[in-house]
Amino acid sequence: PVVPSSTIPLFDKIIQPALGIRQVIAVPFFLESFDGTGTEIVGNLFAAKNGEITRQDELILTAFGRQAAAAIEIERQRLQVLQVAKQLTTEIQARIRDEDEILQQIVEGVVSVLGYMGAMLATYEKDDHSLPLRAVCFDPSLEIDKWEDRIFKLMRNPISIAHPDPQLARVYVYDDGYKENLSVKAVEARGPVVSDDLSSLFTPFVPGAARPVLKLLQRTVGIRQVIAVPFFLETAENKEPEIVGNLFAATTRADGFLSEEIELLRTFGQQAAAGIRNARLYREVGQLYTKAE
Repeated sequence: PVVPSSTIPLFDKIIQPALGIRQVIAVPFFLESFDGTGTEIVGNLFAAKNGEITRQDELILTAFGRQAAAAIEIERQRLQVLQVAKQLTTEIQARIRDEDEILQQIVEGVVSVLGYMGAMLATYEKDDHSLPLRAVCFDPSLEIDKWEDRIFKLMRNPISIAHPDPQLARVYVYDDGYKENLSVKAVEARGPVVSDDLSSLFTPFVPGAARPVLKLLQRTVGIRQVIAVPFFLETAENKEPEIVGNLFAATTRADGFLSEEIELLRTFGQQAAAGIRNARLYREVGQLYTKAE
């Protein structure tokens, strides 16, 4: 209805022949709904051709449409992350003393905003060069407690991930027994490390006998990749930023983690770094005040 009917002959007899257009096509593109139960229309890609539009043309345009949908999805997620980051900044300022609560909000934000199956966060302890697990969040559909019960039966000394004890659920960066752990690899690389193997997050805690259960969990839930993203704090001038911890996530996306998603995870990681820094500064000031008294 945009063009009045009186002008249609102008398009049919003058404009279209002058441009040599024989056929036009509209290709809709979609995004999976947030809950994964269906798809939502995002837009249309239009094209005009001076020949017949073939099946191959349709496939190519559909591929371009998917790229457009992916770009739109990433931008939406980026805006959501910025909004959550803003909220977290407010929380960090308001609850500067409660480090654990801040870290928990961050992993919950990763799952709820980015739609991952799970997220975990470990902090780096300088005293013993360890990375204790401090906060976790899993999608309820994962039923992590049921899977963990099955794995516990195959472990001599069970260590919970669903309800972690930081004194037990930790890895040591400079201990060769932990060198295959994804968290340790990320610290050594000083950058994100991706794996197709879910068990790489739990090496060496999960024994070989329990690996098939983890593989079954990965197939059943559809986890394609896991990632460890280290985050840092700036130190004195001309010094390398100090490692503060790792943020972990698991995705069911068929093509794994996109580079844009990794940047979003870095943003969450830096919020964690800010929360840890503020909480530690608060503690240090409190200790100095106590000594002064």
